[in-house]
Amino acid sequence: FLARSQAEHDESFKQIIPYVAICHGSMHLLLRRTAKQTEARLHDKLSLGIGGHINEIELTNAGADLVRAGMLRELDEEVELKGDYEVRPVGVIYDGSNPVGRVHLGLAFRVECKGSDFTLKEPDLMTGEWVPREKLKEFFPAMESWSQHLVTGLFS
Repeated sequence: FLARSQAEHDESFKQIIPYVAICHGSMHLLLRRTAKQTEARLHDKLSLGIGGHINEIELTNAGADLVRAGMLRELDEEVELKGDYEVRPVGVIYDGSNPVGRVHLGLAFRVECKGSDFTLKEPDLMTGEWVPREKLKEFFPAMESWSQHLVTGLFS
């Protein structure tokens, strides 16, 4: 593990970020990051994913599967999904076209919810609503780059 303050600005390292897209059938949870989030480069961007850095705490909680443990912790910190859901890995995201993307490597997961009821645990940091898959491209210009990659790759 590297100090985040160093890793965020040193492009010779890639931080592994579990990135979770939440779906219910053909509906996708579209989130808007507020200006109260710590990552200023993503303020007011739309996002199809919840993600975050893997922390050293995952070493004690997860054994060998740090990525899954980090993904589940991030999901639990950000949103309460009411009812059952399934999680599956769906791909890798890398975008070297911007400073945020150059220091992160996303491991994308899809959460398929059985029901549509959810609560965002930090509503001051993000808002969210269900959007039909066919309407995602209408929001494309306002999305962060990783979400754009999901729209053009995984969800198109």
